[in-house]
Amino acid sequence: MTKSLGSILLAIQFLLLSCTSESVKKDRYDYSSMNRATRKAYQRVDQFLQRGIQYQDPVELVKHSRIDSIVIKKKPRKLDIYLNGWFSAMPLREQNTAMIYAGVKTALGRKFRKYPITIFADGHPIEQLIPNLYRDSLSDYDRARMPAKSAPPSPLVRRTSHPWQISHGLNNRHIALWPSHGWYYEQKLDRWEWQRARVFQTVEDLMPMAFTHHYLVPMLENAGAQVFLPRERDVQTHEVVIDNDSQGNKKFYEEYSSEKSLAWQTTDAPGFAVGRLPYTSGVNPFQSGTSRKIETSGEAKAGVRWIPDIPVSDEYAVYISFFSSEQNVTDAHYTVFHSGGQTEFLVNQQMGGGTWIYLGTFKFEAGINAEIGKVELNNLSQDPGKLVTADAVRFGGGMGNIARNGKVSGRPRFTEAARYYLQYTGMPDSLVYNLNKDKKDYNDDYQSRGEWVNYLKGAPFGPNRDRSVAGLGVPIDLSLGFHTDAGRTRNDTVIGTLSIYSTEDPDDSIFFPDSMSRLANRDFADILQTQLVNDIRKKYD
Repeated sequence: MTKSLGSILLAIQFLLLSCTSESVKKDRYDYSSMNRATRKAYQRVDQFLQRGIQYQDPVELVKHSRIDSIVIKKKPRKLDIYLNGWFSAMPLREQNTAMIYAGVKTALGRKFRKYPITIFADGHPIEQLIPNLYRDSLSDYDRARMPAKSAPPSPLVRRTSHPWQISHGLNNRHIALWPSHGWYYEQKLDRWEWQRARVFQTVEDLMPMAFTHHYLVPMLENAGAQVFLPRERDVQTHEVVIDNDSQGNKKFYEEYSSEKSLAWQTTDAPGFAVGRLPYTSGVNPFQSGTSRKIETSGEAKAGVRWIPDIPVSDEYAVYISFFSSEQNVTDAHYTVFHSGGQTEFLVNQQMGGGTWIYLGTFKFEAGINAEIGKVELNNLSQDPGKLVTADAVRFGGGMGNIARNGKVSGRPRFTEAARYYLQYTGMPDSLVYNLNKDKKDYNDDYQSRGEWVNYLKGAPFGPNRDRSVAGLGVPIDLSLGFHTDAGRTRNDTVIGTLSIYSTEDPDDSIFFPDSMSRLANRDFADILQTQLVNDIRKKYD
């Protein structure tokens, strides 16, 4: 997706050639094209790197750190040292950065004592790779990688019947989070299988869900965030979908109004319909049906009830769907009636339309229980005269319903890879989940997760193939994939943590569309990994 570090440094070197007296970029120990001074500088910097790698003197360096190029300018005096990408993989702080500069200066000796030296890694001076959090002076902060101060937008979902209301922490924040891989269709073998090998009686396709679903997601939600997942979160294998387009659904889907002049109408935009199952390639259930709308008022004069026929008494995740527009309200009133009582929500219908929106997981009794088992939406709003829209409601996670070459997975939906769930949630295929023309579901899966985040947020942060796509308008604050990369080997001693991030987009830009530096990605990865490593070492040495 992005250019290699080597190509970036080559481009930088090419630009500098016109103003330098000498530039070298050779394999280690190949000095044939260097003059004496440059060869000496190269050798001494290389010795410094090897000392740091082998003896941690004066500071421990990443094992594969190497010189990429050295640029010497005589008038005015200047010496730039470009190190490879491995060097930038270390956590850089003010103390070890100062020690690196001092060590290089000493290694270079008297000849370059009056040369200002800049050491680069990953295309940046290494002092710029220190996260703001670990800088001592506010004046040294890189403002370009700090979010602009602004009031957060109205959240997509607000749970108003909490015994307490969250006002700080992650209140009004939207986080995209996902756990690794999943059961997928392998075209070459014409079968469904795990993406990762079985190890220690589990697979990575499932194990990270134990961390994300049972720990990370609840902690983030309890801190006030709304968490979005590109895989099914509910392990419930039963599923009940109620939609206005379904035939014979009058006892399950009920529209009501206290005034004849106030009636539900069909919107001009498409909506969800169950349609023909299983779904084949390109079928979007959120483009297969209709949705409904009604004008809001200062009193609850009209509404919709979705009453499920629950197959077994158990807990079920509840998802809603609706059509979004600027004419919609930001406070659509939903109530979930369940075994434990009633839980009320306010939903901002100006964003997030045309997909499944998670409200919560609740206990429901088996059968049809119109009083204690339903979801209800009314037209009460603080903005009378606007619109509230209604579409399908889903109870439970269910089984996979996406067919690949005529075969469904045969597994619960929560075990499946993101690619298939994203089709069921109405994502556009060619922009989000089908990027390889139905030929490589494995690649589609890991590529789709980031594109799903881009589509959730929308222009100018839209999917890479079309940044201008409006998307769903959800103000995603952060996205994070949590993997274990679980495995075992007898020929390697490296066991630990790995952070993967990008400081460029596919167009080689080092800035987000809102001009924020993508070094913020590196900062977050560094900070998170540092905290993890510190915590692990305190307990496990």
